[in-house]
Amino acid sequence: MKKLTFLAAAALMATSAFAGDHSIKATARMSWKSTSVNSPKSSNSKITAEFAHLNFDGKLNNYTNYYLDLNLAGTEATANSSYDATSGRVYSVGVVRTLSEGLTLNLGKQGFLVGGTEIMKGAEDQYATSYFYDQTYGLNKEFGATLAKNFMGQTLSVQLSNGNALARGNNGQSKYGWAAHWAGDLMGGMIKPSVGYTVRPGLDIDTNATDNVHDYRDSSALGVGAEFNFVPTINLALDYGLLKFKKGGTATADQKANSIVAMASYKGMELITPFVKFAKDTKKLSNTGSKSNEVTTMALGLELKEAKNDPIRYHAAFSSSEDKTTSTGAKSKTTTILVGAKFDANIL
Repeated sequence: MKKLTFLAAAALMATSAFAGDHSIKATARMSWKSTSVNSPKSSNSKITAEFAHLNFDGKLNNYTNYYLDLNLAGTEATANSSYDATSGRVYSVGVVRTLSEGLTLNLGKQGFLVGGTEIMKGAEDQYATSYFYDQTYGLNKEFGATLAKNFMGQTLSVQLSNGNALARGNNGQSKYGWAAHWAGDLMGGMIKPSVGYTVRPGLDIDTNATDNVHDYRDSSALGVGAEFNFVPTINLALDYGLLKFKKGGTATADQKANSIVAMASYKGMELITPFVKFAKDTKKLSNTGSKSNEVTTMALGLELKEAKNDPIRYHAAFSSSEDKTTSTGAKSKTTTILVGAKFDANIL
């Protein structure tokens, strides 16, 4: 609590020192969340801060911008990074240098380059996600360097980042991660492709957060997707994501998982945006590389504002996810209801 109070006080004092090409922005999302599971049967509800960030950005000179994103949600103890020397509260930090026209270099703690359109939305704009999203965007940011070239509406990027330091512990880092990405703009914006290939060594794929047992694997992610805007009032998006985890421990084969995602939203109303989303995850995470389970997720809801430029956006969403175990045919269904609001506050 003392650290959060200090960060908030520092932000307020900074407003008097900042001027010109600098800004401070607070973004948060809060919801009443109700979750029910049919097997084993359980249910719970709570009011929670799902997202709370404080963003600083600005211009250092004509060729260099900086950014700093502080994560004010969650517990800091579980997020500290022992090898890049940043606090868990520092979500991202760095500088972007313009090397020449259309060519930039981003140095700092930043997100991974990942293909697909689902990844373009931050956590504050998600209500149900695919396994591919959880294993890519859902990961902690890493220190690295990203070189990007913009030309004729296209952006080509390559990235080098920290790799397997967590997996090796005191033995130090021996492998780095890398990625390549293309963000396109075709037919005057009617089609916007996003294609990327990402390599992450030493990724922890353990899904049980309570047993304190880690399963580190070298991984790769291929993401292919596109937004389609053929009708001005309807936004469609399709994604395919393929994850691959190198075999480890007693495994006799590589493990794989693929996700198919379809999203649609109607933008024909000024204040209300209905949306629907479908995701199908097929996981081959057994030690033999055979199919282990399938997860099918459906979500629908709406976002609304009281006025076009209102900084507060309300939301109501319902999602249903069915997890089927291949070997036994057993099914577990989880339903979630979210009702709440997101706000953007321009402090400076």
